[in-house]
Amino acid sequence: MCFSEEVSWLTLIIGTVVNIACIIYLSRIPNRNVIIPILLILSWQYALLMQIPDALAWRNPSSKTPGKLAFILNVTQPLVWLMAVCIIFYMCNLPIIRLIPGIILFMIYIVDVIRQIPKINFQVKYDNCRNLQYTWWRKISPMLYIL
Repeated sequence: MCFSEEVSWLTLIIGTVVNIACIIYLSRIPNRNVIIPILLILSWQYALLMQIPDALAWRNPSSKTPGKLAFILNVTQPLVWLMAVCIIFYMCNLPIIRLIPGIILFMIYIVDVIRQIPKINFQVKYDNCRNLQYTWWRKISPMLYIL
């Protein structure tokens, strides 16, 4: 997390252990639809991976690598969620055509992200507070939040 390296690693470990425990519990339920909460847990685990670049940024604040990794993980989270939703729709026999508006918005999102990559600075800053901040958050289009 943005508080410290230790908090980031602890959050990742505890969150991962809880997610694994939940998946083990759910996998013992003899119901085909149990895949839905498992997919949601796996999607959350992907979001939880943001703790890795956070911890690395605390360890080596002058490196741009944590900022790049955080950017990649952050901007690909919607793709992971979209894939999970598509699988859920498929498993529930819902018409995938209902996802077309979401897929179109996702494509706009991807084009916007690709368009902004050359302008992005991947440095991590600490400014006047004790929390880390990715400089690319300040440069990225607000469209990403809207979508």
